[in-house]
Amino acid sequence: MRSVMSAALLSGCIAAEPLPTDPTSTVAPAHALAFSEGQVPKNILMISLDTFRRDHFDLYGDRGLMPFFSGLAQQGFHVEDYRSCSTYTFHATTCVAGGRYALEGAEDYGVMPQLGLEGEVLDPIPDNTPLMPGYMGGLGFHTMFVTANTMYGERLGNGAGYDLYFEHSSDNASDNLFLAAKIIAEQREQGSMQEDQPWFMHVHLLDPHIPYNPPDEHLERLIGLPDTGFDLSMRSGHLAATTAALSGSIPADEAENVYEQLRIRYEAEIHWLDQKLEEAWEHLDSEGLLDNTLVVVWTDHGEQLGEHGRWGHAQMPHAEENDGLLFFWAKNLERGNHTSPVSSTDLLPTLLSLYGGDIPNSITGLPIGTAPPDRVIFATSLAKSGPLVAASQGSRKLIFAWDNDMAVLPEMAQNQPYGLQFYDRATDPTEVNDLFSSDNPEVLELWTHLWPWVERLAPYSELYQASYPDDLD
Repeated sequence: MRSVMSAALLSGCIAAEPLPTDPTSTVAPAHALAFSEGQVPKNILMISLDTFRRDHFDLYGDRGLMPFFSGLAQQGFHVEDYRSCSTYTFHATTCVAGGRYALEGAEDYGVMPQLGLEGEVLDPIPDNTPLMPGYMGGLGFHTMFVTANTMYGERLGNGAGYDLYFEHSSDNASDNLFLAAKIIAEQREQGSMQEDQPWFMHVHLLDPHIPYNPPDEHLERLIGLPDTGFDLSMRSGHLAATTAALSGSIPADEAENVYEQLRIRYEAEIHWLDQKLEEAWEHLDSEGLLDNTLVVVWTDHGEQLGEHGRWGHAQMPHAEENDGLLFFWAKNLERGNHTSPVSSTDLLPTLLSLYGGDIPNSITGLPIGTAPPDRVIFATSLAKSGPLVAASQGSRKLIFAWDNDMAVLPEMAQNQPYGLQFYDRATDPTEVNDLFSSDNPEVLELWTHLWPWVERLAPYSELYQASYPDDLD
């Protein structure tokens, strides 16, 4: 039985029951990460970032926004092509926590993560769904979770199963990581965690989620720009501004001013995040919490900033929303990188492989470095743009978005292109040049992988029905 913590009291807990042994488990294969003297760190600190664009990280872009955190990634082991299974938190984190696509889980327990027409979650993940904290608890870890976003938490089931669970209202990264250090110390002092027991601390950070509102000293680039007429520091103002700009209810030059200021704010928020992470890192190190700890950093999804005619996320599985960040760091981790595509479903089996756990057949992700080179990676979504499925193989990517009743689409999806789209990410990494042709043999090959997933997803769509392309039936 785990405990829920309030801001006023850090209470103790009894260790969670480990997951039962699965007789169909397979022994975990070798992993790609290497450590000096072969010693895998005892503890795990997992940091997940919400709404973070991969191309705004210094390793993969030229904006210079995250010198500290990018430096950590360069010191450790980073995955150059990490792809999320979806475009919004509830769905994307469910894949990471379960080590399999959310659709695969839905076929077992009947619930597919999806949003309603107003952005509300329709159904939570059922209780007792096998998730990451249960697997890690079964390996002897004392598991703890600090979340700044309840879209990843006990309310929806995707963050359930930790020995200790804490919903923290602050969207300040350093606040949440300082709190994590305090929790670890108090759990030891209270006897909830044995002195020599390994710990697994997961901290989910909300920033840089909307509204993008860093301190004024990070917003110097806004000086001299015209007033937008909206308070972009507030969620309501942000949404009102993007709605007005996209709908054409304000002139084009005013809309472009809104877009420019939001991009500036997003970049400033990320630069501020880097400073907060550096502050928290120094504290964690001073407390000795990094001495024998593997740090795992990943993002749940990105953010569209107008590239495909939309703003925000839970839209389309293009690069700006689906490309993610994943890196590992430890004081004894050998520096390296991985270049082949990695799915967000691969993180859990990678950890199980590292720490000697067996991988049940229900986990369909693969430890990093063990996937075949021709593996097809999928992404699915039931959100603001209706049902979507993407299939990627190497640099090729095929997307299918469908709906047969445009009138029921939410406002944010009214201008979204529907049907099939095909991209070659080798020559077009931002996916702006649609190469779809029904007689393209590469399209036809990927369609053989994608259409079964369309058929699998369709029964879980409560609001839309699939309309198949006639020339590819």
